Amino acid sequence: MLLYPWYDKETDSYGYRDEAGTLVVAPRYEEAEPFSGGIASVRTETGAGVIDARGSELLPPRYQHAFVDRGWVHAYEQEDSAQLLFDAAGTLRLRLEGIQYLYPPEDGLVRVKRQGRWGVLDLDGLERIPFVHRSLGPAWQGRLPYYDDGGWGWVDSAGAILVPGQFTAVGPWDDACWWGRKKGGLFEVFDRNNERISPFDLLELNARRGPASLVRSSRGLHFFGPGFTHLLDLPAAYDLAANFYDGRALVQRGGKFGFLDAAGNEVIGAGYVAAGSFSEGLAPVLAGGRWGYIDTNGKETIAPQFAKAGLFSERLAPVQQQGNWGYIDREGTIQIPCAYSEAGSFRQGLATVGDGRYEWRINRKGAPMTKPVDLWD
Repeated sequence: MLLYPWYDKETDSYGYRDEAGTLVVAPRYEEAEPFSGGIASVRTETGAGVIDARGSELLPPRYQHAFVDRGWVHAYEQEDSAQLLFDAAGTLRLRLEGIQYLYPPEDGLVRVKRQGRWGVLDLDGLERIPFVHRSLGPAWQGRLPYYDDGGWGWVDSAGAILVPGQFTAVGPWDDACWWGRKKGGLFEVFDRNNERISPFDLLELNARRGPASLVRSSRGLHFFGPGFTHLLDLPAAYDLAANFYDGRALVQRGGKFGFLDAAGNEVIGAGYVAAGSFSEGLAPVLAGGRWGYIDTNGKETIAPQFAKAGLFSERLAPVQQQGNWGYIDREGTIQIPCAYSEAGSFRQGLATVGDGRYEWRINRKGAPMTKPVDLWD
């Protein structure tokens, strides 16, 4: 059961409602964060604490800071006091004195900053990587990115150098390979044995999405699949392209937009002045000066009628009419009236909307769930 923070205007406090709008946790908090890993951070006049999905108190509201991430809690009572790490059951796993910061575990490894340098501890508090690094990134496949005077490289979980610092940035591309950006700005891709597998230098490298992802080189546009397998080179006629979504990739040819299938066939002709990628089986397209939606076969499912249109998320899409934004369903019916100056996509049942000065979050029924924030303040 998903629970969402809900602001009660009458009591000027937060509680939690479920997806159906049923009140599950009565409003009694000054602040309430979304749930992560079955727990959520809340704040009262006495401090920050943590509750579970029943509203039961895991950590009393007495901390200056209680940050929840993936079911772990990083907390401390004062800026210069011991920093604490709790698990989702509220059990204290680490208590660390004299540190500046810690991150919740990744693969059982806790990144910690102490006396201006980063190292790694395990959940027993034993040092796994010495505190000698200027920066350490998130663990991936038993290794971590590290930074020294030469740039970014990789160390293993014991701190041994796997790839000397030499890149301006590094990161995982998928479970099988990683990328590095060279000081000249070009990208390279390597396997887990740190052997280069990119067939040429890359000018642009998109994040891995689905079965094929876009890269750009001096030779043109290309698509690569899992393990950075070279799948497809686009003809020079295509000026722009985006990653595949729902089996279709948005492309631009001759100033107009269309879509390719996984084999590189232009299955939806490049005839639109503007378009967005597919999401939940529908894509926004601009035709005759108005936005509508098509399906993955190119069939019009929602007639062009909107001044602007966004992507579907959780079966709702933001659209603009007469200068204001609202939300439609997959049939094109307005479900949340066009009454906002801005409207974001839904994520976990909530979307951010605003009126130009204030910004707040609503649920899928359009009901306000958070206290308006004054953007001018």
